[in-house]
Formats: sequence, structure tokens, C-alpha cells
Amino acid sequence: MNSNTRHLGKRKALIVAISEYDQLGNLDFCKSDGHAVHNILLAHNYDIPEQLRLIGRVDGYLLREKIIDFFTDSSVTLEDTLLFYYSGHGIPDSGGQVYLCASEINVDRPYRCGFSFQDLTDMMNRSISKKIIAILDCCYSGTAEISKGGEHDAAKLGNAAIVRGMNTLTEGEGRCILASSQANQEAYALMEENHSVFTHFLIKGLSGDKQAMDKYGYVTADSLAKFIYDGIMSLPVDKRPKQKPVRKMDISGEIVIAHYPRANTNDKLGKLFNYSDNYGRRWTAYSLEVMGSRKGLNYAVKTPSGKVVIPRKGHHWRFSEDRLQQLIREDRIWFGQHGDRIPTLKRYFDEIHHK
Repeated sequence: MNSNTRHLGKRKALIVAISEYDQLGNLDFCKSDGHAVHNILLAHNYDIPEQLRLIGRVDGYLLREKIIDFFTDSSVTLEDTLLFYYSGHGIPDSGGQVYLCASEINVDRPYRCGFSFQDLTDMMNRSISKKIIAILDCCYSGTAEISKGGEHDAAKLGNAAIVRGMNTLTEGEGRCILASSQANQEAYALMEENHSVFTHFLIKGLSGDKQAMDKYGYVTADSLAKFIYDGIMSLPVDKRPKQKPVRKMDISGEIVIAHYPRANTNDKLGKLFNYSDNYGRRWTAYSLEVMGSRKGLNYAVKTPSGKVVIPRKGHHWRFSEDRLQQLIREDRIWFGQHGDRIPTLKRYFDEIHHK
């Protein structure tokens, strides 16, 4: 791993796992879900400050504040990856909306302390990031507003509301949603290793199961969604949730959630990419010098060490000065280990592979 390099964009996560409720049954496994997802994302170098780890009892004001702040953070860039994970109760209402439930949720008026799925998709659409993943593991209890007040009715309505809401995501803007809807008692009956069955497969996929990654060792939003779906649907009927997990992918390319570089060390092309950033993302140094002479492309470049360099005789730069400065700001230019070499472009293995 090269300590002198950084990922093109940062990875940030908000973990919400609510296990304590006033009017609904407590969900002890949600606490286990939250801690496990938090730990695996930390292992993949996601930035998760303490205030973005809401596990246990979470009040409605804090829930709303942290979700809004997470998606509207002014420091987020286009290339940053944002991952939102929720484990807890969900409540659908008679108007066709579904709410993520804070600890003091009023089951008859969930809009008071809950955070609606519509608000969640609105916040996702507001974010500047082009790499957003929302993962929702919702457990439903019957309420007076739901037909017959049954848990399975609530789960079915909640699942339908999420599917409808997914259509409000801005198309092609890098937004992904993976969601599970289970009835309360069903969730307890189908637990795997003290986790909900959905989060069980989520953790398994993020932990390096080969079925969740492509042949280059990348766990993408798409490969992870397929892994979770296939894992759940391959369970025996009596171990399978009645509501199938759902997903929505409005992306123009792949969103890498995790990477296991050792999974593809025998790949001949991959071996050419002999540098690795802090996320295990491999890259190679690509020359910025082109033979010939072109007006305006022979400018001087100041390296981080203070040394000034120009193209070799008979050569010119590949990019304009403005474009080169932009690439430097994006950390796509490498000036050698000591910051005093002629600039080269960082070309990432996954970018070439996914083209």
C-alpha cells in the first residue's frame, strides 16, 4: 500500500440501527446489525464519526437532523461515496407513505417523529455526490391504520411504498437503494447469527464472500444487491421472508462499495497496476508527455517539492494547463514518491475494467 496516495473520493457512512422503542417492540438484533455494519465499513476505510453512528435509542429530532446533514454536507464532492444504513422499525400510513421510526415514534402519527421514505429520496437527490447507496432493513408491526392491523399487511404495504418511492430518484445520477421489509415476528424467527436475515447476507457480502464480488475483487452496489437477493431466495421456504428484497439502481457506471485486491492478484492486467491507495484500489502511472509540439501545451509545472518541470524536448503535455490543475486538485496526478518528478496520471484499474 502506498501511503503517498489517496482515494479519488472519500467514503462516508451514516449508520442508524434503532433497537429501543416506546410504543413498538424492541428489536435487540438491530443493535447487533448496526455494530456489525459499522465495523465492516470501518475496515473498508469509511469515514464514520461518532455522531454518525446512531445505535440503540435514537430520538426523532436527532434522526432527522443527522440524515439531512449527511446528504447535504457542503464538504461532499462528486466523487465521494455516501452509504446510509438503517435497521429498525418501519411504519406505513394510510396515505401510502412509509416511515423510518425513531424510538418515540407515535404509531398513529408516524409523521411526527418518523423520517419518511419520500424525505429520504429527496435528500439523496439533493446531494452532490454521484455515488450514493441507501440500505434499509425494515421490520413492520401491525397498526390501527393498516388493513386488519396485521404485521404481514404492514410489511407488504411498506415494501410497496418503498418500490413506488424508488421511482422518484433522479435517473442516471448514481443513486442506489437496497431494501428489505419483514413482519416483526417473522424477523425474529428468521434471524441468522443474531442478525436479520437481510443484514446477515449484507455483512457476508461485505466481508469478502467471492460470490459478492466480481473477478477483480470489487464488491459493487450491483454485485452486492444480487448476492443478497440470491442468498435470501435460495433459503428454504420456511426460512425465507414473505417479501422479497428490492433494489433500485439509477447509475451510469459501477459504484464500488468494497475491494479485496488479493482476490485478483493472478490477473495479468491487474499486475500492471502496481500502486495501491488506502482502499486497496490499484492504479498505474500513465505518462502525460506526448511526442510533437502543440501551442499552449509546453507550459511549466511546479511540483509539490517546489521544483519546476517542463516536457522533454520534442514533447508536449497531454492536457491543457487548466485541465491539469483540475486533475491535481482531484488527486489524479502523481509527482513521484518525493513529489519532485515529472507529473503522471493515475489510471485506476477498476475504471479501465468497467469501461
